[in-house]
Amino acid sequence: KQWYQRRVRGMNMAKRPPPTVPPDKGSFPLDHFNECKAAMESFMACLKENEFNQRACRQESRVYLQCRMDNELMASENLDDLGFRDVPLKKEAEEDKTS
Repeated sequence: KQWYQRRVRGMNMAKRPPPTVPPDKGSFPLDHFNECKAAMESFMACLKENEFNQRACRQESRVYLQCRMDNELMASENLDDLGFRDVPLKKEAEEDKTS
């Protein structure tokens, strides 16, 4: 009986779920009304064209995140702090090309 009790106790210890850890930035709502669908599709198309190389699609990523912030789908944060300091928004980039 003792070997059985020890084995059962050991099995119960192994079945405990690992502790859950919340995400660093918290959760944010899904885009149920497709407010940022065009920006998301542009970003996804860019990823597919560039074999999912995220560095090649930084401008599209910035536009998508800015859209989410503008529509209160995520907390507003300075994009420079998220690593987009050297990436202008599309509007800014187009103005630079025309000047």
